[in-house]
Amino acid sequence: MNQAPIFSTLIFEVRYVHGHLYLDRCGRIIREIEKSHYPWYMESTNPQISRLVNHELEGTMNYNADTFNINFQNVHSRTLEDLVAEAVKLWTLVKHTLELEKFTRMGCRMTFLKSFKTVDVANNRLLKIPFLQVNLTEDILKKDYQAKNSKSRIFLAKDEMEYAIELQTITRHEVIRLQPQVDPRFLSSNQREIRNQQLARISKAKRDPDYAIQMDVDCYSTNADRPADQFISDCHKNVTADFLPHIS
Repeated sequence: MNQAPIFSTLIFEVRYVHGHLYLDRCGRIIREIEKSHYPWYMESTNPQISRLVNHELEGTMNYNADTFNINFQNVHSRTLEDLVAEAVKLWTLVKHTLELEKFTRMGCRMTFLKSFKTVDVANNRLLKIPFLQVNLTEDILKKDYQAKNSKSRIFLAKDEMEYAIELQTITRHEVIRLQPQVDPRFLSSNQREIRNQQLARISKAKRDPDYAIQMDVDCYSTNADRPADQFISDCHKNVTADFLPHIS
């Protein structure tokens, strides 16, 4: 049975200038998020960058004086609309609190995994993908050489958008790391609850390897003053219509 590729990772990022209010207001943003957007909570903050995590959504959020990004893992287990709404809500809060007006780059990065029974089968399939064709000459093939851990990358552009597409074969293991990396005695009640949820997930995790082709597509534009939800949706539509069928 031919399984469809798995939507693994979604990252939304905006770069901006004149974000100097970060030094004055990063704590205000954290307080508002922890108060109104549970279960996001602060993992770390300093003058260089602030980081929040949400283990229910398997999300991380980072922001500082020049960049905001939010990252979701295992996207296939949730609806894209819900994750986009979450990203837009948090980006809007940061944008307004830091009084940002000038944006230099908006990006949306997605990874998909197409599973195979063995890494050799995945490699052979990757070598046959037309727009990232990797050719082995006849004299090499006659000497019984085979491609291993194949990897290909290409850059494309259309209208105001650019796409960096990378394909590679991977051996994937489920790994769950405890966050934050601090002494449990110093965790808040919310952080301790989330840590216990992680421990439960670790006890149930299957560590059997999964062989796959990973398609990693970074969509970005310097025309960054546009609605975030529309941008993410347009990127997803283009990737799934034009690129993803090549590994399906």
